[in-house]
Amino acid sequence: MTSPFDGQVAVITGGASGVGLARAGQLLRAGARVVLVDRDAAALDRAQSTHAAFGSERLLPVQADVARKSDVQGYVAAALERFGRIDLFHNNAAIVGPQASLLDFREDDFHRVFGVNVLGMMLGLQAVGTVMRAQGGGVIVNTASVSGQRSSRPDAGLAIYGASKAAVIRATQQAALEFAPYRIRVNAICPGPIDTPLLRSTFRAEGRSEDEVESLLKQHFSKQPLGRAASAEEVADVAYWLLGPTSSFVTGAIHNVDGGMTA
Repeated sequence: MTSPFDGQVAVITGGASGVGLARAGQLLRAGARVVLVDRDAAALDRAQSTHAAFGSERLLPVQADVARKSDVQGYVAAALERFGRIDLFHNNAAIVGPQASLLDFREDDFHRVFGVNVLGMMLGLQAVGTVMRAQGGGVIVNTASVSGQRSSRPDAGLAIYGASKAAVIRATQQAALEFAPYRIRVNAICPGPIDTPLLRSTFRAEGRSEDEVESLLKQHFSKQPLGRAASAEEVADVAYWLLGPTSSFVTGAIHNVDGGMTA
C-alpha cells in the first residue's frame, strides 16, 4: 500500500533528538525524504547512524543555528539542492534556557531563548513558506508548548520560555491566514511534559546529580493528570497526522498533547 508521504520532502528543525528525531523516523519509514536540521553536530551524527538504513539518498543532515538567517537560508538551499522541493516542514527547534524568575532573568538569556524559539521559528516560516508558495502548496507544523497557554508555578522559572511559546502560537494562527491563499496549511502542537533530553537538561540545572534529576522528574510526571510524561513518539504521532492528507481541512489549529494538563 502506497504511503501518502512516499517521495515527499520534509525538513525538520531540532531534528537530531526528541520529537524531531521521532518525527524523522516516522516519515522515513513512510517513504519520505528528510532533511534533519540541528545545531548539535554530534547529535546529527548519532541521528544519521540511527537512520543509516535509509541511506544518503533519503536522509540529509544539515548543521544550522535556526536563530541565524544565513543558516536558515542554508538549510533551505541544501534541501532544494538535494531534493528539489520542500513539501513538509516541522518547525520544531527550541530551547528552554536557564530557569529564572521575571525579577532575576538575564538579558542575554532572554535574547537567546527568543532568538531560537521565536526568531528561528519566524525565519523558518518565511524561508520555507516562500518555497512552498512558489510550488503551489505545502504543510507546516510548529512546535509550541502548553507553557505558551498557561502560567507555570512561580518557582519553575519558565516565564521567558512560556512567553516565547505564546509567540509561536500567535504566529501559527497568523501564518495560517496569510498562507491559506497559497494552499499552505500551518498548525501547531503544544506538548506537555515529554521525557526528552531537552526536559532532562532543564532539570539538570544548578549542578544536580543524576539521582536528583530522576527524583525530580518522577515527582514532576506524577503530578500530571495521566500520571506520566509523553514519549517523543506520542507527540510526533500528532504532528504526523497534521502533516498528512487526513488533516487536509485543518489549519490555524493549536493541538494540545499534554495528557490533560490544560483540561
